[in-house]
Amino acid sequence: MRSLTGEFFLACRIDRLIPLAALCLITCIATILNPDNGPLFMVAGDPNAAVGTTIGFVGDVIIPGHVAESVLRASLVYTIAWIPAAAIMGVTAVGVGTAETTAQLSQAKGVPGGAAALARVIPQTIALSLAYFLSCAVAFTLKTLTFGPPLTEATWGTALAITLTNCLLLCAIHLASALIAAVCRMPLLALFLSLLISIGPLLAYPRAYIAGSTPMVVWMSPTVRLMHTCSLNISEASLAAGAAVGAGICVVASILTYAICNCQEACR
Repeated sequence: MRSLTGEFFLACRIDRLIPLAALCLITCIATILNPDNGPLFMVAGDPNAAVGTTIGFVGDVIIPGHVAESVLRASLVYTIAWIPAAAIMGVTAVGVGTAETTAQLSQAKGVPGGAAALARVIPQTIALSLAYFLSCAVAFTLKTLTFGPPLTEATWGTALAITLTNCLLLCAIHLASALIAAVCRMPLLALFLSLLISIGPLLAYPRAYIAGSTPMVVWMSPTVRLMHTCSLNISEASLAAGAAVGAGICVVASILTYAICNCQEACR
């Protein structure tokens, strides 16, 4: 138990959280300093149309009569940068972490490989969601002060629900990438596959959305869900479904990572 606790606290060391803190600060500042009518990332549809009719990541495109929704949408524009970051962090937590001396010492002391892996992955997952939430919350608050839209309880509730759902979806990308690293045991291959799965939909989905030929299976992709939540092109039921998909992937990926790491340790 002491070794497992040590793995957990080592994963929470300040020096290991610096890249995440830097990403939080950079995306927050970049969002606050968005140019007028931009930036636009992987947008399908007319960004100047009513809020909720496009997909992708839309910056400071303020729609008259929907200022509050436009500000919320703009505060989420750099979620696109968190998607590859979540994938990379998941791979490094397992793929690189198992090669560290602390991981080898934990296994020598009888700590199951799966438990040691999750002790490295879970703190990063929590830190990832907190950093993303903080970045978006600060950006949304400051942009609200800049544009001065009237904010109702419904607007704050929508902002909270969407941001928390995005946190779950990013955690799903992170834990799925950790699972890929556990299966591959080859960090570079795992990184390639994780980025392909997480970034691929950014390139392929907008064209399919415009063509109206979207297969149901794409809704299992956290990235596709993020393209809808960040553009506010989503209903309450779909938002709840997105949160359920994110939570489900997190649970399944954690269980499989635990089981696979234990099996690999037993086969050595």
